[in-house]
Amino acid sequence: MFKRLISIILILTIALGIVGCNNANIEVNKELFISNGTTVRNYSEIVFNEIANNGILSLELCENTTMFRVKNLASGATYCSGWDNSERTLANITLTYFDDSGVLHTLNSFTNAVKLGQFKVENQKNGFKVKYSLGSVDGIVYAPKIIKKERYEKFYNLCDASGKKIMSQVYKLVDIKTYDPSSIDKTLEKYPQAKDGPIYVQKVDKLQSAIEKKLHTALEKAGYTDEDYEIDAEFSKASVNDENVAFNVVMSVLIDNNTLKIIVPENEINNLGKATIQDVNVLPNFSRFEYGAQGYYLLPDGSGSVMNFFNGKNMLQEYSVNIYGVEETIKENEKVYNTQQAVLPIFGCHSDNSGWLAIIDEGDALANVHAAPGDDKTASYAYASFKVLQTAKINAISSSSTESSNSFYLSTQNKKRDGNLSVSYHFLSENDSDYSGMAQYYKLLLFKNRNEIASNGKLPLFVDIIGSINVDKKKFGFTSNKEYIMTTPEQAYQICDTLSETVDELQPILSGYGDGGYSQYFLKSSKISKLLENTMSILRKKGFKFTVGYETLYASKGGFLRNVPNKYISRMLTRDVALLYECDPSYFNFDETSVGKYVLNNKGISIAFDNVKSIIEKNKLDSIALFSVGKTINSDYNENNEIERQKSLSNLVANIDKLQNTDLIISTGNAPIAKMVNTVIDLPLTSSNYDITDYSVPFVAMVYSGYLGYSGNAFNLYYSDESDFLRLVESGAAPYCIVTGQNNEELRGTSHNDLYSIDFNYLKDKIENSYNKVQNAIGDCYGVAITEHERLMDNVFKTTFASGTYVIVNYNSISVTVDGGVVVQAKSFVKGTQ
Repeated sequence: MFKRLISIILILTIALGIVGCNNANIEVNKELFISNGTTVRNYSEIVFNEIANNGILSLELCENTTMFRVKNLASGATYCSGWDNSERTLANITLTYFDDSGVLHTLNSFTNAVKLGQFKVENQKNGFKVKYSLGSVDGIVYAPKIIKKERYEKFYNLCDASGKKIMSQVYKLVDIKTYDPSSIDKTLEKYPQAKDGPIYVQKVDKLQSAIEKKLHTALEKAGYTDEDYEIDAEFSKASVNDENVAFNVVMSVLIDNNTLKIIVPENEINNLGKATIQDVNVLPNFSRFEYGAQGYYLLPDGSGSVMNFFNGKNMLQEYSVNIYGVEETIKENEKVYNTQQAVLPIFGCHSDNSGWLAIIDEGDALANVHAAPGDDKTASYAYASFKVLQTAKINAISSSSTESSNSFYLSTQNKKRDGNLSVSYHFLSENDSDYSGMAQYYKLLLFKNRNEIASNGKLPLFVDIIGSINVDKKKFGFTSNKEYIMTTPEQAYQICDTLSETVDELQPILSGYGDGGYSQYFLKSSKISKLLENTMSILRKKGFKFTVGYETLYASKGGFLRNVPNKYISRMLTRDVALLYECDPSYFNFDETSVGKYVLNNKGISIAFDNVKSIIEKNKLDSIALFSVGKTINSDYNENNEIERQKSLSNLVANIDKLQNTDLIISTGNAPIAKMVNTVIDLPLTSSNYDITDYSVPFVAMVYSGYLGYSGNAFNLYYSDESDFLRLVESGAAPYCIVTGQNNEELRGTSHNDLYSIDFNYLKDKIENSYNKVQNAIGDCYGVAITEHERLMDNVFKTTFASGTYVIVNYNSISVTVDGGVVVQAKSFVKGTQ
């Protein structure tokens, strides 16, 4: 009993702490909300009137429903924001929220605002603005917790058949006269009203909102009134309005040139009642297509993927991808499979001779893209969703090792970002409307302030040469940290000298030369290691150019004197220190025997960048590789100085700007970072191959080609067959590998076991053969813009470069013949000129 009491005290302490410091959902003045019945419209009558026309687009609005449609005057294609086959598909906005008991609910702007008259439309230049108050602004939901038996029977008898059914499902009879004497005290403790006679009580402590609505409708039809609810609320000792929840959302809809722009200001999203907003979905029903329509959605996972309309996969899990990957400061306990993250904030639609490209302009780091292909009963869709507040579940604590608890509390981001959530739909016609046209269009927008690179017709080989690795060793019960030199300065030179005889353009990257080696500690000094100093000296003397790599977003967990100070470490959403471990695929959990790394906060990142800048200046470096930059964006949930993900992205961009006079190499290539650098290694060359999609396309490579150099991931560690090398050919990407000057038995069985077999002497022939394979295909096309990509048949694709050269790749296990009689052997390619 004592242990349980202590457990309860601890749980309450946590709960009070979380509630006390969380100001994310401070309720606002009710007068800011639009009352029920304010705007009376015949929402069943759908009539559109033109409100804007700029000669390129026409915008029409149905004020009864707030649905709108846009017509592309060049192609004649019309796209509507809603679908009139259900209330849910008439909505322009949907949102999700947690109530105070942790149950997730959904509201939509039609059912929960327009239908109730809780909206206002205001005309604007080239468009309109609509304000929705979604939810129970001032009405009462007829769902009494407890009812006297005679009142229950009265309204039950007045209900129709469906009303009687819902009342029977919701309520149960409590009559202590029929109870066993041993259970009466416990029953009266929970329902003291039962002492004076039989009562009906709700069977569950918290009804789902959909059930509440059905019960409300049933009682309302039976003649139940607000006065009746007040009587029952008083009897059950419940406040009449304590469960009312409502949200204000404002949306502007504007046309400009060929673009429809949707803007939702975050600072105008506010709420009544005890609720924690989660996601706001913008135009979830835009451009839905009727069954049988031909076309596809372009989706952003990895290299890009295509989902054909009505592809027979609608029963599979909905497509859902976070823009710029997941936040690591929101810990996920399980990771079932690896996925390719979305590096571009886009999605698109193509049908017949028209289409659109949606670009998430603001709030992109908070965005997610959802899509489904549709079937004969449901329409297809693709839309953007925004995470307004992040929420994590914290398990309750039990003080007894023999007890466990399934209870949890919600820890929520302290406050919303002060900015806009914005999506712009760019309407395209004819050849510009397919995914190749979308890539050319987006490329000009993304790189509008840059010139194309001048291709020298040489294919580079990116070679990551690891200098040293620090390994924890246990002996006699003690753990010691030992540095192992993996590549001496002379070996680094030998690697470069050997490869330069075969490779057109060698691009060596020196990594693992900071304090801590390959798992670098906090970069708190601009002093370089003796190993790096000697390696740079010999390479310079021999005339080799090189890049030096550093980690600026993370710091490996070091010893007592090498650990990063707490003031430079981010906090998880659970408010714990952000210490991460690799995922263990065997148990779908984190492997705490791996090398732990801290997520640096903005102060720590700024210090690391300042020291990189100083290293560049002191050592006259022409090129720097920033590992993890371009791959991850993390929030800092420190309660005293919380920085949400969009702000983290802005801070990272500002730090990169400090190094703009240096050639920069990053990994993965998130768009806001990629447009500031010269080269991206480990660019996604394939999609995640989700079952619900149909095939991968090199959309990212098409956008970056001509402006950035890029490679795939390390072929000596990740490539398994010819198809992997064909991805390089199809995408116009350079090969990349990771090597050391020697093998080291000491790595066997350590957390760096994956780097055990990367000895250059062993890999030399494989590296040269792999390079020659790609060089023969696209050696003269590297750096040249990709102008078109086509799917010729299943697993057969054609890539055309601006020079007129094309390559056709065949991923099938049998040879194929394409148009024109060209035979492409299995797992091979052909090259030609237009």
